[in-house]
Amino acid sequence: MLLFTVTFTSGTTQILILTTVIAVMLLAFVGLTAYNRWYLSGRTGQSWGRKAMGIRLVSAQTGQPIGPKMAFIRDRYIRRGSILDLMAMMRNDEWRQTYADRVVGTYVIVDQ
Repeated sequence: MLLFTVTFTSGTTQILILTTVIAVMLLAFVGLTAYNRWYLSGRTGQSWGRKAMGIRLVSAQTGQPIGPKMAFIRDRYIRRGSILDLMAMMRNDEWRQTYADRVVGTYVIVDQ
């Protein structure tokens, strides 16, 4: 069912509207990522996904959430450390930390 129809008289108008829509969607994506992965995860130790799985991200030194700045840094290392994580799977490590967890000093634990 077609809800509405928009017709344009100019190709420039179409490009302008399309560019605006893409820019708004990109800003929304970055904003939600910043809120979920960096702010929320840093303040509470749980992103939306971790909360659904019943796990929490904590500092290895204090056992408390790591803060938004360290959550951002950890996220940057996660992007870079994927290959190192694959190689580290052969290690017999009871904590099963990722490369990013080892660099930043965090553990992902079961929330109680």
